[in-house]
Amino acid sequence: VGMFCGIANPEYFRQTLVQMGFVVIAEMWLADHEGASEQTLAQFARLCRGKEASWIICTEKDRVKLPDHLSLALPIAWLQMELEVVEGK
Repeated sequence: VGMFCGIANPEYFRQTLVQMGFVVIAEMWLADHEGASEQTLAQFARLCRGKEASWIICTEKDRVKLPDHLSLALPIAWLQMELEVVEGK
């Protein structure tokens, strides 16, 4: 897969994908809260497809910033993440 995200700790997201069994062949890291333009995503999708990726994966936080009408060289999937505070439980 190719992965992109605009979160504070993109390496954590990458590690999560690897732990889930994905092989990350290309990465596009954006600044925290930064969105990717359609042109940038289209270029990244072509790069990933050229490296034989099947999907582009992002966080749910990044997916909600994308328009629904995107037409890219690869489909986009997203990972919904949850945070559970256990300290003091």
